[in-house]
Parts: sequence; C-alpha cells; structure tokens
Amino acid sequence: ILTYDNGLIDVNNLMVGYQGLGPSTGGGGAAGIGILNMSTNCTLKVNSALGLAAYTGTPVAGDSGTLNMNGGTLIANLITNGTGTGTINMSNATWQLVITSGVTVPPNATVTTFNTLGASNLISLTFASLPSSYPVTNRLIKYQTLGGVGLANLGVSLPTGGGYVGFLTNNTAANAIDLVLTAGASPSSIIWSGTDSSGNWDVATTYNWTNLTGVSTEYNQLDSVRFDDTASGGTPNINLIGTLTPGGLIVTNNSVTYTFGGGGSLSGAGVTGGAIPGGLVKKGT
Repeated sequence: ILTYDNGLIDVNNLMVGYQGLGPSTGGGGAAGIGILNMSTNCTLKVNSALGLAAYTGTPVAGDSGTLNMNGGTLIANLITNGTGTGTINMSNATWQLVITSGVTVPPNATVTTFNTLGASNLISLTFASLPSSYPVTNRLIKYQTLGGVGLANLGVSLPTGGGYVGFLTNNTAANAIDLVLTAGASPSSIIWSGTDSSGNWDVATTYNWTNLTGVSTEYNQLDSVRFDDTASGGTPNINLIGTLTPGGLIVTNNSVTYTFGGGGSLSGAGVTGGAIPGGLVKKGT
C-alpha cells in the first residue's frame, strides 16, 4: 500500500499489484495485491504504461491492483489490466491524457471495475492528431463493471481553440466509456502572413496566417505551419503565446528574417528546410 498526499511522482512505468514467480517452481507465487492512494494535492505522471494486477509466470487467484484517486491528478495515456482484478476509484479527481483521434483499440484504459465517486470528476484531453472529419469516436475506458454514479459526475475538458464539441457516452454494448467528437478543427496547412502588427502566434485568435488558397485564417493546435518569403509585407517578429504544438513546422525563407520571442514556447515539432540564408532568430525562452 502506497499513500501520498502532496507532490509529484513521475515514472516511465508503474505496476500496482504485481504477482511474481514462485521461489522454486518457476510458476505463480503468492497473489500480488497492490493499492495506491492519491490525495488532493498530488500528481501521478506515468509516461508509458500504468499496469493494474499484472503478473509473471502463472497467474494466481486473488491478484489485484487498486488505484484510489481521492482528488489529485493522474497523467497517463495507457492503463492496462492483467488477469487479476484492476479497480480505479475516481473521486473528485482529474485524469489527463493525450489521444489520437479515432482510436478505439486499444482503449486508453482497460480495467475490471471503474467507479465514479464524489461530487465531480474530470477527464482532460489533448490531441496527438486531429480528426479529418466529424463525428469521430475514441474509446477511453473499457470496463467489466461501471460503478458509482456512472457518467453522472464525470465530465470532459476539450482543448481550447478549434471549436471542439463533444461528449462522453456509456457504450453499454461494448462495456466502454467513449468520447464522441461532433465538431472542431481539422488539420490544416497554413503560412505565416504577419498581417496583424501584434505578431501574435496564438490559438484560434489572431489572423496572422493564410491557408493554401490565400484566405486569411488563424492557427489551431496541430496545424502544419510554414514560414517562407511570402510574408515580406507583414511583420516577421513573431510573439509566441502559450504552448504551441504545430503538427509540423517548415522554414523555407531566403530573404525574410524571422524572430521568435514572447513568453510562449513551441513543442512537438521539428524544423525542416535545410539552410536558411534569411535567418531565423529565437529570443527569450
């Protein structure tokens, strides 16, 4: 049993309830029973996989892994269940995860029992890729038993910008909690124009871009962006607002010198295009 009230645990993999090999037979040992208790001021971040009721060798009756989220935040994109009983009790807690749109197999979480307790719980989502069309369904949780009050106190938070509309549904035929997105942004390829003197690169706000047909537009997360010489009449001084995650970032300038500054940051994209004679400068952090 592990109980923690404050701070951050950041691990690549975590097993809650693990049954190992027996001391001499090479078969199943004693039942593996694990309990992890989270409280309000703690964050558990699992970068690869969180396993419940896992085993090595021959499984033994009684294997179990239980995650009690009594507040706090779980950051995990993949939760698996071994042959034992895996339980998640979610009470006034938040689960943050990144999804690839349209994926139903595997689900983000597979668990024997998922209980929703307390006044309110939240699943907070960001996207690894955008839907090419709507509606689109993602399988978030695959369960054998859904307990507590079901979806009555379970909400979903979608990324800001992009006009995303969606809801959670209890798919009883599949024993699953699904996310259904009905509207929102689709991946676009856009080019910096810098027509607004602010130079703001923000999300779904400032029209400092054009699409491939030359129509002025704003940036949405996971758009593919390009900086070239067509912005010669606009500002090349780019003010980063917040954390920006373009699906791709291409620089092909030969004469325009772009300067990146502001309090924001870029994440999740590389810069391609070879030599950049016109220059590309980053200021600040």
